[in-house]
Amino acid sequence: MDGALGEEFDLLEAIAAEPYEARGILHSEMALIIEACRRHDIKVMIESGRARAQSTYILAKYLPDVEIHSIEGRNGPDQVFGIERVAHFANVVLHQGDGAILLPRLCELSAPHRTAVLCDGPKGIAAVGVVEKCFRRSHVRLGFIHDMRRLDHGGPSPYRAAAEAVFPKAKFSDDPALTAALAWMDEKILAAGGPVGPAWETQYGSYGPTIGIFLNSAALSKQTATSERLGV
Repeated sequence: MDGALGEEFDLLEAIAAEPYEARGILHSEMALIIEACRRHDIKVMIESGRARAQSTYILAKYLPDVEIHSIEGRNGPDQVFGIERVAHFANVVLHQGDGAILLPRLCELSAPHRTAVLCDGPKGIAAVGVVEKCFRRSHVRLGFIHDMRRLDHGGPSPYRAAAEAVFPKAKFSDDPALTAALAWMDEKILAAGGPVGPAWETQYGSYGPTIGIFLNSAALSKQTATSERLGV
């Protein structure tokens, strides 16, 4: 196996072997987030909706050179568990408060570093609005929203439709080509009765809860225009 491909497969195997906490983002979904952040040279990741810190843990461990800011608005046993779970990571900064307010505020403070945002609270239409607001800043290159499945309450999800309208080049982790390539990563989650697999797809129209992946096209257009003016 080619060296680069071998390293990539090793990464996927390592993520797949990690423990999974209820209400967390699937291993296959986290692999897509990690890959996108690496490809776009992200230096700061700001996530909202930490709960038991499933995503926070994976981000901190597999993006060790990225500064991870994690927001949680609720208190309780899940939050205590999450805080303890990531306490040993030097690249994690924890915040308490409303993600709808703190995500854009922390994006303002992260300039000029290449930044990504992961919204897992607020949800739905509110999450789309928050990411759109963050994208007003050109250094915010990537956005991710969790729970973007195709169906909601038995019909087409208005949240997914809103995301597709606002972010025309949106990609989703329930793309059949992606699930065919990465479903093996979630075998332990499926065996434990987690939110993935055929039964879930029958009910929700998607392989799993589903991550929406969005590029800040305005920022990329601005970068391209600048490069053309400079002749690079």
